[in-house]
Amino acid sequence: MTQTVAAFYGALNSLVVTGVTRRYTYEPNGLSTADMPAQWVRLPGNGLGIDSAYASACNDTSKERNAELVIAVEAAGQETPGAATTALVAMADNLEAALDAFDATRPGYVNYAIDAGAVSVGGVAYWALTATVSTRG
Repeated sequence: MTQTVAAFYGALNSLVVTGVTRRYTYEPNGLSTADMPAQWVRLPGNGLGIDSAYASACNDTSKERNAELVIAVEAAGQETPGAATTALVAMADNLEAALDAFDATRPGYVNYAIDAGAVSVGGVAYWALTATVSTRG
């Protein structure tokens, strides 16, 4: 049975990533240094739910669900570029491990791509990882 957008979003929102201090239910209005690294799930710019003609004989995989999991590691300009990069790389390993474990528990298939860069929260730039996560089934 195909999962709903809400079920996928909720499951991804409950993902526990080692090293994350605070998980927000929705994208926060602002961040505190005490809450860093902070994690939330946001809706993608496009492709929230996609229906295709493809379906496996053993699993209803015609529906694709997409979301972005964001982990803000620290405020931009707070550390040297080397320290920020080191923090992002370490968190990327933790995020990858959590997404691999998430994949093993999901119906259907999970794909993801992790990008590093800046995100803006409340007008403040943060060094962050954004994982675009997709699932079928």
